[in-house]
Amino acid sequence: MNHIEAQSLITAFIDNKLPSDKQEDFVTHMKNCPDCHKELEIYYTLLVGMRQIDNGEELCEDFDEDLDKNLDRLRGRSSGRRRVIMSTFTLIMIGLIGFMVFFYIQSLGRVYNYEQRSKAAMQGTTYFYRELGSFLNTRNVLLNEVEVAPEQTEGEKFYQKIHTMNSVFNANDKLLSIGLSIDEKEVQDEKTASH
Repeated sequence: MNHIEAQSLITAFIDNKLPSDKQEDFVTHMKNCPDCHKELEIYYTLLVGMRQIDNGEELCEDFDEDLDKNLDRLRGRSSGRRRVIMSTFTLIMIGLIGFMVFFYIQSLGRVYNYEQRSKAAMQGTTYFYRELGSFLNTRNVLLNEVEVAPEQTEGEKFYQKIHTMNSVFNANDKLLSIGLSIDEKEVQDEKTASH
């Protein structure tokens, strides 16, 4: 706050009509600027003294001390107001951050639960399809074909299912023997390569 602005607010200060956003700057300027403080003392003594005389009050014994008390009281009010504003702002920010953390944790929990349910639902299907997919698909197709065959007796259906199962097992045995022969050939190739 400059000298002109501070001096223009002197009467507002004396009349207790100083805007709240100017109070702290006004008090700081008056405490640190001897020239403006001297002018404030003169106006304060004249205006307050005249009011006391007009109202029939007893004149203040020490206007300088009374002025300093008023300046300190104004500084205390403005710093108290600033503390309240900062405290309110801090509480709002803490509440907002707390809400965001709570919402974030809730969201993580929901995502985690969704992923776990999805994994649990897909785990059986994925595992068995990957490990036994060709066997299960072939068997299911063959069993479905057997079950929809027209006009078969219970005995024929039973023998048809057993025949289908035997076919599947024979196919698996053949695949296993092919795998074993491939492994044996690789072992022999390694032995000849090492000699």
